[in-house]
Amino acid sequence: CERVFTLEARCPECHQPLEVLKACGAVDYFCQHGHGLISKKRVEFIPLV
Repeated sequence: CERVFTLEARCPECHQPLEVLKACGAVDYFCQHGHGLISKKRVEFIPLV
């Protein structure tokens, strides 16, 4: 409760952090480890304390 934390987007296949691409109001996620663009529905969000 009342903790501040951020969410890190991770690839659902290799579990590595994703690059967040923001353009024209849209947010996309890109895996730099060969899996390409990942849809927001498939992204694993990991809380960082």
